[in-house]
Amino acid sequence: MSELFTLVAVLVIARWYFRSPLCGAMAEGLRRWSKSHGPQDEELVRSVHGLTEQVTALRDEVLELGERVDFAERALTVVRQGGVHTLPGRE
Repeated sequence: MSELFTLVAVLVIARWYFRSPLCGAMAEGLRRWSKSHGPQDEELVRSVHGLTEQVTALRDEVLELGERVDFAERALTVVRQGGVHTLPGRE
């Protein structure tokens, strides 16, 4: 019973806090701070965008290399087990 009371008390206090003027003032302060400290320089924004594209391209290359390594491992496993005397594609 005391756990239920504690839960209800926490919910009431949280609701009061998030609807209070204090919480509204804090939210407004955070909005103003984020606008004044956000990226304002267009060159910086372009640089970040370019770096994001490069990271995406590198991620794609790493995925492709991973697929190639998986294929090579499977091919070598088949050759080592004696199932094939030549590598696939070299008949």
